[in-house]
Amino acid sequence: MNEYNLLIQKLEFFIKKYYKNQIIKGIIFSAIIYIFIYLSVTLTEYFGHFSTKIRTFLFYSTLIIFVFVFVYYILLSILKLFKIGKTISHKQAAIIISKHFKEVEDKLLNILELANFDKNNGFSNELIIASIDQKVKLLKPIPFKSAINFKENFKYLKFLAPLIFIVFLIYFIAPNMLADGTQRIFEHQTYFKPVSPFHIKFLNDSLEVKKGKDYKTKIEITGKYIHINNEIDFYFASEKYKTESYHLNILPPPLILNFNVSVDVPNYTGEKDKILENIGDLTIPIGSKIKWNIKTLDVDSLYLEFSESKILNLKNINQSFEAFKKIIKSENYSINFYNKFFKNPEKIEYSINVVPDLYPKIVANSLIDSAVYTLHYFKGNISDDYGFKKLTFNYKEKGKKEIIEKINLRISNNTLTQEFYHTFDFSEILEKNYTEIEYYFEVFDNDGVNGSKSARTKNFTFKIPNKEELRNMENESHKNLEKKIEKSLELADELKNDLKKMKEQNINNSSTSWEKMQMMENIADKQKSLEEMLKEIAEENQNKNDMKKTLLAEIEKLKEKFNEKDFNKLFEKMEMSYDDLEEQLDRNLEVLKKFELEEKLNQSIEDLKELAKEQKQLSKDVKEKNLDREIELKKQKDQKKKFEKIKEDYKKAQELNKELEDKMDLKDFEKEEKEIDEQFEKTEEKMEKNRRKKSSKMQKENSEKMESLAMKMQKMMDENMQEETGEDIDALRQILDNLVSFSFSQEELMNNLKNMKRGNPAYVEITQKQKDLTDDFKIIKDSLQALAKRTPQLSSIVSKELLLIENYASKAIETLGGRDIYSTRSKFSEERYKQKVATSQQMVMTSANNLALLLDEVLKSMQEQMSNCSGGSCSKKGKGKSSKPSMSSMKQMQKDLKKQLENMLKEMKNGNQKGGKKGGSKELAKMLAEQEKFKQMMNEFGGSALNPETQKKLNDIKKMVEESEKEIANKMVSIKTLERQKKIMTRLLEAEKSEEEREIEEKRESKEANKIFYKNPEELFKEKKLDLPFKEILNTNNLKLDNYYKKKYKEYLLNLMED
Repeated sequence: MNEYNLLIQKLEFFIKKYYKNQIIKGIIFSAIIYIFIYLSVTLTEYFGHFSTKIRTFLFYSTLIIFVFVFVYYILLSILKLFKIGKTISHKQAAIIISKHFKEVEDKLLNILELANFDKNNGFSNELIIASIDQKVKLLKPIPFKSAINFKENFKYLKFLAPLIFIVFLIYFIAPNMLADGTQRIFEHQTYFKPVSPFHIKFLNDSLEVKKGKDYKTKIEITGKYIHINNEIDFYFASEKYKTESYHLNILPPPLILNFNVSVDVPNYTGEKDKILENIGDLTIPIGSKIKWNIKTLDVDSLYLEFSESKILNLKNINQSFEAFKKIIKSENYSINFYNKFFKNPEKIEYSINVVPDLYPKIVANSLIDSAVYTLHYFKGNISDDYGFKKLTFNYKEKGKKEIIEKINLRISNNTLTQEFYHTFDFSEILEKNYTEIEYYFEVFDNDGVNGSKSARTKNFTFKIPNKEELRNMENESHKNLEKKIEKSLELADELKNDLKKMKEQNINNSSTSWEKMQMMENIADKQKSLEEMLKEIAEENQNKNDMKKTLLAEIEKLKEKFNEKDFNKLFEKMEMSYDDLEEQLDRNLEVLKKFELEEKLNQSIEDLKELAKEQKQLSKDVKEKNLDREIELKKQKDQKKKFEKIKEDYKKAQELNKELEDKMDLKDFEKEEKEIDEQFEKTEEKMEKNRRKKSSKMQKENSEKMESLAMKMQKMMDENMQEETGEDIDALRQILDNLVSFSFSQEELMNNLKNMKRGNPAYVEITQKQKDLTDDFKIIKDSLQALAKRTPQLSSIVSKELLLIENYASKAIETLGGRDIYSTRSKFSEERYKQKVATSQQMVMTSANNLALLLDEVLKSMQEQMSNCSGGSCSKKGKGKSSKPSMSSMKQMQKDLKKQLENMLKEMKNGNQKGGKKGGSKELAKMLAEQEKFKQMMNEFGGSALNPETQKKLNDIKKMVEESEKEIANKMVSIKTLERQKKIMTRLLEAEKSEEEREIEEKRESKEANKIFYKNPEELFKEKKLDLPFKEILNTNNLKLDNYYKKKYKEYLLNLMED
């Protein structure tokens, strides 16, 4: 019965809280009754002046009511709280609780009734106790005490509060009403005389008189008539006598009956004109025109006096006065008026607060495009109290006053606080030979009173870099990109290790569910960091990023509910993905270093050629004595320093070459460099001795030596490129042969599986062959990756197709390995199994064919390039890079495909179906490869430069091509496929026409066509998470604020800007 005793304790606590609540409620009720009765009795006595008997009755009856209320509402509840007297029973408490908690219902009453059940009625006592305990456990979580809420008593305060307010109001306005009434009630036995409106003062010094004599009294009567509005006659009287009458005249005072003030606000503020009734204190915008219209009574003269002692006399027209004034600054003024009876003028004082038109505010931030150093993006905020006239972007040469150009920016003139964005390319002014440009933004407000005011940002500067600075910028950009790639590689490696560690722990069951979730969360965070880094590295990794986003979604899903089977599948997918990513990043790093090396070598060659020209020109100047000897000597020393810099750059290039996997054959040229150095030294000696002729000759010889060195370096570069291209062609041929062989082997394996009957033991052999084929493909993969490192144009596409081949090959092996699951089931399950394997194998073939077509095209391009090389001079520029595909080539490709489909359908109609034969599969594979190539051409053809209408049509074509691909892959070619192909042809014609119209339009605006593609500044600032001190959160145009709040809002925005 312990549970039951606890229940009884809870009921006891509830009963105590019940009576505490009754006490609180009683105090509030008592206070309401006490104050109400007190006010009623006191005010009734104050105005009624009752007799002593009535006041005595009121006193005792009030006292009895007060005692009764205290006993009934407070004292009885206090006694019951301490269990003095009869209190509510447990059953009554249970009824109250059940009303509050619906889930309790009659359960509590049943428990109490069971506890009081007669033990001699034949029922088992243990059974009753067990039933009670069971029901008590159900009610145990319910907090009975919460059925009583003290806060519910607050609702009675709405009756008490007005009474307290009335008491305080009377106390402050007419305290005698309470004091006198209270005093006369408490002193109910005392007589109180009524107060006379007149006061009689007895003036006699003595109150003694001789018997029989007259006593002359002297008295003084004082009193007043209150609020006399009309003329009256009055006299003094006693019981038998009265004085003569006196006439009291009334003089009319000067009065203002009412007045209104019309405020004509300047239009540019956007505020409405207003008319104020009987309000003289004004807050108005600067430049407002005010008209006073004053209605008076018995006023002879009225004038307005301003703080500057300026007086406006108003003309009286039938007791109506008018005045006009334009207000420019804040000041006080008074309305003065009088008449003939009251010459001393009455004065009413007011003030005018002028809201000035403040200067506009402007702030701006800038971002420099990471790819184009001359391209600057700007984001700014402007604010003003009434609006804007214009916003300009201005630039000038530093140190000069003349502005080169003012560019007007588009803004909303009436939006008081707004953001603006601007993009400017300083390459437009590079040709004008400025060394440093100063630029700023300037905003003008729409002040219609004082004239437009302006504010400007701080001066920004753009220093036009010289050749050396440009190179340093490029080198810095390369270094940053290398660091990001290396960091991405480290992060990918960490993710692989984390996954392996988690898999090992999962196999050994050495970690708890919570630890697994934590590890998954850590992996997800690293994955997000990797995604962000990949975005920054290069746009060519977009396909990888999309794949990583899919993996991230799966990780997030697995975080919510860990599943071992799902984790193992995800692990295999992610491991393959990260391997591919590391290979891709390695290739990118190698390509970047190779590009940097070629850039350095080309720069060294160009610098040598330029230095040779300078040396040659100096030779001519020395010979013809065009310059002073000191200037010539200085130029010679400068050119020597430049050569030292060229040598240093070439050594750096050699060091960089050592870091490459596929190194170039770079010669030392030490002999040539030494000869040129010695020639510089000898020439300088001759110049110091003022031997001009000899110096000039040596300079000319040195110039020729530098030109020769530049040619040798160029030849070395060309030979390296030609050799590399030859190696690439050989590698491409071998890879192409291997790919074709792989594709045919995969097709043969797919056909063998398709023709195999249920229960054939050769399934095991096919599974092994698929594994062997996948292992053999690794050799092709390694060769392709090595080639991709030297051919950047292939990198992205090769990575994508290789990953697809690996994924689908793994799926095919996995499905083949799980055949036992299907073999024991129906024939239908067996067919599904075959279809699943065939789909994966078909996708492997498609990707292999795509790669073969791509490599074939690249091979042709490289062979053509080799044939164009002459005399051992061949540049690698544009290697593997084809021009943008034309619409006509795309149309021809789809036209050929249409013919192939027509021939296939014709053969099928004649009963010559080749669906299951090698030849038919080969045709389908070829179609799929051509469709994939067509999609690639569309991607290259598309982009931001296209007409939106053209892009829309290309998107429609892409969708239809994908549908056709599915039907071809599943060998479901039909009339519907052919009809779709005709629609594709029609859409291509429409897209071609739309693009031709765009090109015509572009020719009209050729200047626009040559512009660099600008990014969206708003999106760029969001991406960089850069913001200005404030943004407009409220739109004041849509808010009806009075002047005070408008002023506060404006101050708030300006403070934000200053911070």
